[in-house]
Amino acid sequence: MRNRVPATNIPSLVQLNTKREDDIRKSVHTGASVSGFNLSSNVPLNWFLNSLISKRPARIRNSYSLRTICATCEAKLDAQERARVKAIFWAAGVVIALVAVFLSLSMMHK
Repeated sequence: MRNRVPATNIPSLVQLNTKREDDIRKSVHTGASVSGFNLSSNVPLNWFLNSLISKRPARIRNSYSLRTICATCEAKLDAQERARVKAIFWAAGVVIALVAVFLSLSMMHK
């Protein structure tokens, strides 16, 4: 399994041309695009607009590239990925809790 980590939010990503012992080869997220019309540079906005136009969900394509990065950049990428996953789980938990509260309130008023 490849280790795919988004690196689009780290402007100081150091891509190295020479290999050293502490350098890491990693599959890094290099971009995303949406099938259909590219009406803006914002991928979620393009997906939403193309889904409305075509009346079905548009496809999102992610691009990954194998890069040699320094150990510091790898640590930054790993921390960013952990924070992203943590935020997704928190958001999912909040949505589930809100749905449970609204369902219980609607059952009480029947």
